[in-house]
Amino acid sequence: HGHEGGTDGPYVGAARQIAEQVGRRMESIIGPVSEHARTDSGADARKAALALVDHFTLMILLPESAPWARFIVREQLDPSPAFEILYGGAMGPVLDRLSSLITRCGARSQARAQARVKAIAIIGQALVFRFARATLLRATGWADVCAQESAAIRRVVRVHTMAILNDTRAESRT
Repeated sequence: HGHEGGTDGPYVGAARQIAEQVGRRMESIIGPVSEHARTDSGADARKAALALVDHFTLMILLPESAPWARFIVREQLDPSPAFEILYGGAMGPVLDRLSSLITRCGARSQARAQARVKAIAIIGQALVFRFARATLLRATGWADVCAQESAAIRRVVRVHTMAILNDTRAESRT
């Protein structure tokens, strides 16, 4: 497959480490979200989804996420056994929580796959600011992504996320 170490080597070990680090950073926001997942109102679900996405966006913009991003992109393009570790430990739990919240924002009857596609679209808009960092800096003229730039990005991601969540409510009425 081209990745060294087979299923128990250093490459898979790196995947475990990344999954643990991302999982640890996200559990503070995912934990409370999952505890209320069955009882919150649609408005509470929207607030929780926005908080999750903001937390995720902030994490992905941190300088220490750069090596994780390279690793994760490689696994997206050419999955190895490491992909399952990343998905199970980091990506899957975030998508599960966000999909559940999207469903609870109004369109409870929507297909599970549709909620997951929306969750991936929401997460993808945050990820692009890490994966396309060179383009971001060139297009904006920014020297780096510091506090002010991070806040600007997070505002855009929040507005887009609200639009998706509001669209979910509209779908439930049609």
